[in-house]
Amino acid sequence: MDHLFWYQGSCRSANVVFRNAAKDGKDNRTKDISSPEVIRQITDLLDQLPVSGDIMMSMGPTNVTTLTLDCDKGKYEIHFFGSRIKTPRTSFFASERPEEKALFNLLQKIGASGD
Repeated sequence: MDHLFWYQGSCRSANVVFRNAAKDGKDNRTKDISSPEVIRQITDLLDQLPVSGDIMMSMGPTNVTTLTLDCDKGKYEIHFFGSRIKTPRTSFFASERPEEKALFNLLQKIGASGD
């Protein structure tokens, strides 16, 4: 049996890339995250989400948010298509989960910050 995870080990930094579908998927914004508190918020939310979703989805042009966690056991990419997270098993949840929504909103807040 394969073991899938959102991330492994302790994470020390992260990067979020926001790609706008209207701009042909080119990078629109990039934000680096080094705050231990924010990294902990992200990993706490991920820890509450199952690694397997319920359904496969076909996506047309949509905004993509990519979170890369830099952890002591490697780098881990997590993708949101629109506001829906793709699980490590490459599926999606049948309905939006509160933790999924909270994580997406947190990333959007980070993206909107002016720093």
